[in-house]
Amino acid sequence: MSDRDDGGVDVPEQLTLRVGQSASVRLPGLGTAGYRWTDHRDSDAVDATWQRGFDGADTRRAVGMSAPETVTLTGRRPGTATVDLVQARPWESPDAALHRQRITVTVVE
Repeated sequence: MSDRDDGGVDVPEQLTLRVGQSASVRLPGLGTAGYRWTDHRDSDAVDATWQRGFDGADTRRAVGMSAPETVTLTGRRPGTATVDLVQARPWESPDAALHRQRITVTVVE
């Protein structure tokens, strides 16, 4: 992903996690336009889980507003993983992605 298009999102380029430790990254959603964030990992050293929507403390909900999407990365075993985050419409070509992010995650004991 040499053409990085982050859409103005502040995402760390590198993370260091201990085995069992997690870090969450909140991404702007565009679900109302059909876009969804997904992850692609080159290693099983890291797990990724997604939460889509507002949490209970978020009061900025407006009719028609797209909800944020949060990915939580958890270290599974020592190693390094490249996690590509892509915001795209599932029915379109991967080349048509709206935004792309890349995080290099190092997992230590």
